[in-house]
Amino acid sequence: MKFNTTENQYIDDMGGHRLVQYMGRCERCKSTLYAMPEGGGAFDSDPRGVLGVNHAYSWATAKDYDMTGPKVLFCYYCFQDNNETYQKSLKIAKERWKMEERMKDETINAIREYFVQRNTHGIPLELESMLDRNDRTSLLKWLARYNLTLEDFEN
Repeated sequence: MKFNTTENQYIDDMGGHRLVQYMGRCERCKSTLYAMPEGGGAFDSDPRGVLGVNHAYSWATAKDYDMTGPKVLFCYYCFQDNNETYQKSLKIAKERWKMEERMKDETINAIREYFVQRNTHGIPLELESMLDRNDRTSLLKWLARYNLTLEDFEN
């Protein structure tokens, strides 16, 4: 199995082929993460199997920490041990949830206006789609890619 690809793969498993699906990257260490569909929408991401601790995924769920926001993806290694690595991962997740809670509709409108005023070709399609869907998680990642923060748009 190749762990450096974002493509879905097949592995030999107990005499048959089994799909290994790309899930994303760990928010802390950036490892590629995979899972094996179990049927009914469930996934097997057991770190004791072929995925190991660095390629099996784990979620940080906001409600488990009395916060709101989307699940944050980590590898099993970064988010399962109650050690320094776990604490760093939890800090990343909490910072994401805090930013999402702060992002108000006025901020989204300010981001849209900022790009309309500065771009003669209109808002980039990728950004326009995120704004239209109110996809705050993708929007935060997109802003970070261009070294922008919410503070750049807040009054």
